[in-house]
Amino acid sequence: MNRFTWSLKGRIRWFPVKLNDARINRQWKASGERFLVVRHAARQPYFYRQFLEFVAGNYPELRRLFELRLLPCRLHDPSKYVLQIPWIQDPLEDWSPRGYRQAWRLQRDCVRHGVPIVNRVDCHKNASKLEGARRIARAGFRTPRMAPIADVQHFRNTLCGLELPLLVRENHGHGGTSFLVRSPADIAEIPWHKYRCPLAVEFIDVSSPRDGAFRRYRFFTGGDIGISQTVQISLGWEARRRTRVASNLADDEEYEYVTTPNPHREQFLEAREFLGLDLVAFDYSYDREGNIVVWEANPYPFVALSPLKNRVHAPWLTARTFAVMLSCYLQKAGLTLPDGLREFAKGQTNTLAMAA
Repeated sequence: MNRFTWSLKGRIRWFPVKLNDARINRQWKASGERFLVVRHAARQPYFYRQFLEFVAGNYPELRRLFELRLLPCRLHDPSKYVLQIPWIQDPLEDWSPRGYRQAWRLQRDCVRHGVPIVNRVDCHKNASKLEGARRIARAGFRTPRMAPIADVQHFRNTLCGLELPLLVRENHGHGGTSFLVRSPADIAEIPWHKYRCPLAVEFIDVSSPRDGAFRRYRFFTGGDIGISQTVQISLGWEARRRTRVASNLADDEEYEYVTTPNPHREQFLEAREFLGLDLVAFDYSYDREGNIVVWEANPYPFVALSPLKNRVHAPWLTARTFAVMLSCYLQKAGLTLPDGLREFAKGQTNTLAMAA
């Protein structure tokens, strides 16, 4: 495919989103300070649509702060903006070097003019599996041992110094293919074509001695606020949304988790600082001896209402997570938080102070 065809495909994706952004920005037109929210047209530009709906429904005057733009974007009038937010899947430099250059130039202009930035794009690489594990471990957490697979034959011969079973994972991004290698024969089945920067990762058994299920916990941090966000319980070793156990017992267990003070809160907030990020979610489990294992950090975490009907607390939990995001943005911009927002985000109240 030639360069012209690629450019044409990009414009086909970019133009409708740009038109829709212009319509939405007119609807929420602001006359004063605002947040410059930039996205990439090729990857989920409406990823946080529900967050904007939350802000519009609860704090319509704050919704006017959010100005939506697509890359490429320049800071033509710095006096208008008090914050820049890249809502872009990490790490941008891995899947769109051109987009990264565009985002970096915008970031440079913001720094030059004193516009704060939430989750700088040049810090996204800190949340890669390998680098993220190193930084998270500085906060005192156990993380899996990892080694890059630069040569497949070398991996076959040495397993990169690890022992079976082990995982093969992608170093960059989230939600990619994880392949469990239980025996030498499994190596022949590894789908190498699905990896750009494969890693050999220590497999840690985190199945519960109580019921044999696997649990993946998520702790969500924004600025100085941290909350227990979700628990995903699975009967298989890979705990993801599609394999989640849906039951009243699982719902009750998650509710207890998200309403109980997290004993690792201070460590997670310290790990966030080591990552150089403002807003990040941590995924972790407990091994069979009850010790915490932190898998990874995600600076662009998925937050949306759950389709599972048994999760009756899901609307409240999603709203609280959105409140953490909004609190983080306002604090980073040096703006005053509405009454009750911070208390709701921290779980000190169960109701949100609705805007008049």
